[in-house]
Amino acid sequence: MSKEPMISVIMPVFNRQDFVGSAIESILAQTYTDFEFIIFDDGSTDDSLKIIQSYRDPRIRVVSGKGNRKLVPPLNDAMKMARGKYLARMDSDDISLPRRFEHQINFLEKHPDIDVCGSFFRTLGGVFNFVQTYPIEHNDIKLALMFFCAFANPTTMVRRTAVYQKGIFYDKDFLYAEDYDFWSRMAASGCTFHNIPEVLLRYRVGHLHIFTEHGGRQQHLTHQIVARNLVDFGLPEQAVQPLLRDTYTMETLKEAVRVFEMLPDVNSRRKVYSPKVFADMTSLAKIRFVAEQSKLGVGVLSCIKKQDAFCQPKAFAKLLAKVLLAYVR
Repeated sequence: MSKEPMISVIMPVFNRQDFVGSAIESILAQTYTDFEFIIFDDGSTDDSLKIIQSYRDPRIRVVSGKGNRKLVPPLNDAMKMARGKYLARMDSDDISLPRRFEHQINFLEKHPDIDVCGSFFRTLGGVFNFVQTYPIEHNDIKLALMFFCAFANPTTMVRRTAVYQKGIFYDKDFLYAEDYDFWSRMAASGCTFHNIPEVLLRYRVGHLHIFTEHGGRQQHLTHQIVARNLVDFGLPEQAVQPLLRDTYTMETLKEAVRVFEMLPDVNSRRKVYSPKVFADMTSLAKIRFVAEQSKLGVGVLSCIKKQDAFCQPKAFAKLLAKVLLAYVR
C-alpha cells in the first residue's frame, strides 16, 4: 500500500457481530487494493470489536470508541482521519461486490469533474430481493435530491477534497436522515454527481433497519430537508410550512400537496430543468409524499391528479397497494 492510499474506506460499527465479518471480508476481497480501511467501533457491547480485531490485514485501522455516540460522530471522526484521495462509505452489515472499487476508481479518475460516485445495489436478506436503481446523470441526481436521497450511502465514493474544501460533514441533528441531509448540502455547494448503473453492493434489509426503528423521526427530518431544498429552489419559507406537520388530516394533506403544485411555476421562471423532466419528478415526489399518509384511507387518492398517475404509473400502483393494505388492516 502506498504511503497515502488512493481510497479511505470508512465503516462505523455498532453491535453487528452477525454480519461485520462478511462486510470486512468483502472489502479485503476487492480487486482494487490500494486502500486503507478505517473501522470505527462505536462502543459495541457484543463481539463486534473482537471480530474486527481478529483481522490482521495491515490496511485495517481499528478505532475503538468509548460508549455509543450514534452514527454521526464516528463518521465525522473517521472522515477527518482519512488520508486517501477518495472516501468510500461502507456499512457493517452490507457486502461490497469484488469489483466495486475498481469500477468507481476507473470512473472517477477518467471524470475529474465528478465529485461523488454511487451505484445501484441488490438487496440481501429479504423475502424478495430486488435491484434498487437511482438516477444516473448529474442533473437528474440533483433534481431527485430536491425531494429524496438519490444515493445509496454505502455505495458512495467521494473526493476527499470536495468534503474538506467545502467543510461539509454529517450533522448530528439529522441522525437517521443524515445521508440525505449530507448529499443535499453537497448539492447546494455545487458538487457534481454520478451513479454507475451497475449493482456494486448487496444491501441488507430486514435486520434492525433504520426505518423499522426510527421511521417517524426519519420521515419528519426528511420533510425538513425537502422544505429547505424547496426554499433554496425559490419557494417562500411560509409556502413550505404544510410539509412540516407531525400528523396530517385529509385537509392538511391537500395543503401539503399544493406545495408540490407550486413548483413548476418556479422552474418555469428560473429555467433550471426541462419542464417535462421536472413535471415527472414533482409527480413522483407528490405520490411518494401522499403514500406516507396512506393510513388516512382511500381519500388520499383524491390528492393525485390524473396526469401525475400517468407520469408515474409504478409509483401510483404502489400507492394504490399501500392504501388497500391499510384498508384491509
